[in-house]
Parts: sequence; C-alpha cells; structure tokens
Amino acid sequence: MHQMHYMGNQNPPEKTGAFSEGKGIRKVFVMFGGETSERQVSLMSGTNVWLNLQAFDDLEVTPCMLAPANDYLSDVNNHKEYDVFSKTVWTLPYSLVLRHTTEEVLDACVEAIEPARAAFTTQLRNIVIMDIMEGLNKQTWFKGFDISDVRPTKYSLEQWIKLAKEVEATVFIADTEACFHSQAHGVIEMPNPPPEQLLFEPFIETDPIIFSSKSTKANSNGLLWEGRSRWVEITVGVVGKRGELHSLSPSVTVKESGDILSLEEKFQGGTGINLTPPPSSIISEEALEKCKRCIEIIANTLGLEGFSRIDAFVNVDSGEALVEEPPMYPQDFFRALLDLASERSSN
Repeated sequence: MHQMHYMGNQNPPEKTGAFSEGKGIRKVFVMFGGETSERQVSLMSGTNVWLNLQAFDDLEVTPCMLAPANDYLSDVNNHKEYDVFSKTVWTLPYSLVLRHTTEEVLDACVEAIEPARAAFTTQLRNIVIMDIMEGLNKQTWFKGFDISDVRPTKYSLEQWIKLAKEVEATVFIADTEACFHSQAHGVIEMPNPPPEQLLFEPFIETDPIIFSSKSTKANSNGLLWEGRSRWVEITVGVVGKRGELHSLSPSVTVKESGDILSLEEKFQGGTGINLTPPPSSIISEEALEKCKRCIEIIANTLGLEGFSRIDAFVNVDSGEALVEEPPMYPQDFFRALLDLASERSSN
C-alpha cells in the first residue's frame, strides 16, 4: 500500500457543498482523462455521459478528471514505471468541463485554485452578473441565475476513492484503458461448463491511407493504399427523428505522410485530410450504399435521434459496417447502466 498525502491548497476531503445531503439524491462520479494517447477520446466520452445523466433530477453528477500528481501531462511513451496511485483526481465545476483537450481542462484547474487569479476571476464574474441583472430584472420571466462560483477540488487518487465510498457514489469510468494503463495478464480460462451464448468483439486491422503529392500509375488519385486488409475506417453522420435516421455520406481520413491516425489525432481538429465520399478506387458506390443502409439500421436500433457522428469500419467489398463506438447514446442508456450497477451492488 502506498502512503498518500492530500495535495494542493485545499483542506482534506470532506462532504462539502458540492456533495449535498438531499434525500433521494443519488451521487454519481464520472471519471475521464488519464495520460494515454486515448485521453482526449476519454474526455469526449466522459463529457457525453455527464451531460446525459444531468437530465435526471434525482442524480447529482460530478465530473472528475484523472491527472498526474505533478499537474503535467507528460509524453505517455516515456513512462518507465507506472504507479496508479501516483495520480490525482480533480472534481470539476460546470465551467471547466467543456474544453477541447484534457490539457486545457488541467490548465484551467490549476489557474482556478491559484489564490490571486481566483479572486480576480470572482471579482470580474460578479461585475458581469450585476450588469446583466440590471438589464434583466425588469423582465417578469427572469428569476435570477442558477450558476455558482464553484472551484475545482484536487484530491489524491486514494483520497478520491475514500470520498466516493463515503458519499456512496456510483462511479462511471469513461474508457478504462485511457484512464489506467492496461496491465499484461496471463491466460484467462473459460468457465466450465462454457456459457450457452458467447459474444466476441472482432479485431479489425486496417492499412493506412496516405496522400502523396507525386502521382503515379499506381496512385492516379494521389492516394497510397495497399488494400491487403479489405477494411477501412470511416466517420459518418446520421440525422433525423428517432427510428427514421438518415445516413450521410461517410468520410475517410488520411494523412499527408506517416502511419494511420491515432485516436488522439482523430479527436483533435485540423489533423489529417477528410475525403467525402471515399474515392471509388477504395470503395465502390454499391458497397458505399450498402454501408449507409447498415449504418442507418445500427443508429435506429440504438435509438439515436437528432444528429450523431458514428465511427465505424467498413468492408470495401461487401459494404458491411462494424461500429466502433457511437459517441452520442440515447439519454436513457447511461441511466439504465447506472440502475443496473446499483442493483448489482445491493445484491
């Protein structure tokens, strides 16, 4: 057991105003972040879970970001030894969550607890609110603001776990591998007797699609693609009412040079070149139409509505599509998971 000490300028963890004692209110912690190359995807997934669960009045949902103890997101490839308890967790107010990257969230947290900067921010915030209220107080529909000047709180990971137990919170971890490095394990034996039904997640390997400024007979459209694997990764938007979603034309993302895009690069804007629709040299129009129909079936089965972006793999010969992870889930999806977790923990 590692001995952990509370870090930062805060007092040791306690049930503050951020964790109310309201009867019938269930507390939920949504954790995201980490230091792996998937941390930006984790931020996006965690934000989605947090926003969905906030719609339920009987839940008190707190977004939490896992970060290194030194408040600096180092290069994940330079880790010589990984110690899960050498991490800190930030509980975040609403204003600090909606950022583009985990680095931006962490920087905002560090700035928010710096005494001089925090005092100045509070002063400016009060001035703005007073100015707005002067203009809105004459309106009958204006009842005041429902925002509060809440600062982020920094805990050691061990202290955060203790807090979660004290307030009996249900914890959602958005992308476990992004938050905690996966550890090697030995052979996992199947139960005896084996289950009647077994579900396997297929492993899809793709060849990178690279843009080349030098056109040859082999790549008349300027794209280099070996095509040994007949699968390519696509991004496709769906739009419409629930049960009547329509698939837009998929896109493939290529790099000007180098290997296939990492998850972090795909999440951050401005990286790679999007080709919409994919060129016919990679996937035929017939296979593309079959892919769109398959995406529509998947989206309507999931109960999505409005607009959603779906990442998937498509077989360029058959048009078969396998969804990686739809970023926008139905609102009731996470609530169903929460209720299931509570039911299992009480048994």
